Amino acid sequence: MQGSSSPGTWTQGLLAGSGVVTACLAVVYGCFFFLCKQGAVLPPLCAYTTDPYDAVGSFGIQLAALVCVVAFMRVMRMRRSADTGEALLFIRSLAVVNLTVLATMVSDVVAMLRTVPSWGHTVLGWSIFADNLVMAAASAMLCALSARAGRPAAPGIHLLPWRTTLLVWVVVAGMLAAYPSVWESGMIGGVLTALVGMLALFALVAMGARSLLGYAQSMDAGYGTTILGWPGRLVAWRRLARIMFALLVAGGFATWTLIAEAVPSSRVVTVLGVYALLEFCGVLTGHVTLTRFLELM
Repeated sequence: MQGSSSPGTWTQGLLAGSGVVTACLAVVYGCFFFLCKQGAVLPPLCAYTTDPYDAVGSFGIQLAALVCVVAFMRVMRMRRSADTGEALLFIRSLAVVNLTVLATMVSDVVAMLRTVPSWGHTVLGWSIFADNLVMAAASAMLCALSARAGRPAAPGIHLLPWRTTLLVWVVVAGMLAAYPSVWESGMIGGVLTALVGMLALFALVAMGARSLLGYAQSMDAGYGTTILGWPGRLVAWRRLARIMFALLVAGGFATWTLIAEAVPSSRVVTVLGVYALLEFCGVLTGHVTLTRFLELM
């Protein structure tokens, strides 16, 4: 790797520092999201506590948490090996976390701009709006840092044009801004609205990641080191393994959501089924859009 921005010229201290800052941003983002959904004062001022905006944040927290774990595993590998590929994949993990925070902040800002009369008359409302803008700016700066650190690409890695990505971000933001609230009514409407938020998140993150750090046009392209140490090519038994993993993650997150939101016992079965379906769709969407980018399998 040549150039002052390649991971090979980065010290482990700089990589560790960027990882710590990204992890801190993810923690602040998660705490901020949950805080805005608690009590009687904050939720009315935070328009993004309803779908599809709430779905963007909920899936965003899960995605950021999982990719932070992936980044930690990359760090453990980097301690045992000086392979530049591991550093590049670590930077990719950080980029996904930062893009997730940025995408969620864009969704939150859009939601609040739709409902200015409900919060614009209070200082607290403007403070919440400013907090979203600050976190959006911080995550955007970290995304730029990730691009500068990991931009030198391996053979077969191509950058997606920025104009394409910006167009997608503008279209998704416009869709969220114009999304009719009445479409959320009823169970089916609620599920579809949550799916819209989930798809919006992964579309923003996946497109942004491919513009920042590139994508592989073939299954053999990339840095060649999967997080589980398996070969890059797909073998038959791993298809089943991926589906089982999606089911396990979906069940775990659905159960965690039931506990966190204190669902009444009379609705546990119905709500658990709906949450499990949404989580399963989210895991599969994340697998399709980000597995190759992060070299997970």
